[in-house]
Amino acid sequence: MFNKILVAFDNGEQAKRALDMAIEMAEIYKSKISIVTTINLSSYNLTFSEVSVIKSIDDETRNRIVGAMEEVAERARKDGIEVKTEVLSGVPGETIVKYIEKEKIDLAIMGSSNRSSINKMFLGSVSSYVVQNAPCKVMVIK
Repeated sequence: MFNKILVAFDNGEQAKRALDMAIEMAEIYKSKISIVTTINLSSYNLTFSEVSVIKSIDDETRNRIVGAMEEVAERARKDGIEVKTEVLSGVPGETIVKYIEKEKIDLAIMGSSNRSSINKMFLGSVSSYVVQNAPCKVMVIK
């Protein structure tokens, strides 16, 4: 039923719960998992001189997230699940949907948001975009 499962990963608590769910689903359905994260430099309003500073900060963030992704991917691999990790560049919701289409993902699992307080009542903009635009089933974890 679900041959390919995508997990949108940002190293937050909801993303970790989404990954746990993906591993459970992959064990049941013998699925492959793609763990993806997106980096969006275009969200910064930068002057030319600021680009290298932001890029070095984003490189640090990228390395930290890639390390966390590989750590959790290894846990799934030990359970015999085929896992790949990808760092994507672009606007997160749009980039994730394009990846889903390209890779023919059957199920996307993601956290609802990383926001707090009253904003928790609503889906985050990324999860909302994916729910509305993905050609596959989407499971949102809170």
